[in-house]
Amino acid sequence: MKHSMIVAAGVLVVVTWLLSAPASAGPIAIAIDPNAMPAWQGTQQFYATTTTSRGGVSTLRVDVEYAVYEPGHYGLSGADPSVGTQFVYAYQIFNDLAGNVPVSTFSVGLDPAANVANIGFDAGSGTTPGGTTPSSSAFNGGPPPTSAVWGFPLDPPKYSTVLLFTSPYGPQWAPGSLLDSGLSDKQNLPSPMPEPASLALMALGGVGLLARRRRGK
Repeated sequence: MKHSMIVAAGVLVVVTWLLSAPASAGPIAIAIDPNAMPAWQGTQQFYATTTTSRGGVSTLRVDVEYAVYEPGHYGLSGADPSVGTQFVYAYQIFNDLAGNVPVSTFSVGLDPAANVANIGFDAGSGTTPGGTTPSSSAFNGGPPPTSAVWGFPLDPPKYSTVLLFTSPYGPQWAPGSLLDSGLSDKQNLPSPMPEPASLALMALGGVGLLARRRRGK
C-alpha cells in the first residue's frame, strides 16, 4: 500500500512538472509574446482596393503584427539592438491574406523628439522566422526624423522579417502606412512618446532661440 502511494505521488510530481515546464523553444508571434507589453501588442489589418484600367481588381490586404518591449525584455532571438537599454518597437508584415499586390513600403510615424535609433530587422524571430528582409530601412524626414521606413517588394503570399527600431521612450499610437504602387492605407501602430519633461525642454529651447533671433534684429 505504501509502495502504491509512493508511485502515485511520483506520477503526480511528474505530471505537475510536465504541466508547468516551459514549451520547447520555437517561433513566437510578437503579437502574443509574453515578454512584450500586454497593452501594446496585437495585429492591425491594412486594406485598400481599386479597379484597374482593364477591369480587374487590385487589392492590398495585409496584417501587421506589432509589439513593444520594455528595456531588457526583447529576447526573441537574443538580438536586442539596444543591448537592453531602450524600448524595442517590433513589427512583422504578413502579405498572405486575400490581397494580390506587393507591399513596396512600410512606415511608422514618429514624434520628432522620440530620439529613435537602431532601425533594422531581426530575421531569427517572429511567427515564421526567416521571412523576406527589407531592401532598405531608414529614418526619414527632419532632422530629427518623423518616420521609420522599410522598403521591399513583399509579394503575396510572403511575410517579412521582424522590423525593429529602438527609443528611450514608451509607446503612444501613431499612424502607420503600407504602400503599393497606387494603393495605400493608414492605421494606428505603436510609436515612441517623448516624456513631457523632454517636450517642455524642447519648447523652452525654441522660445530661447526665437528670443535670440529677435534680439539680433
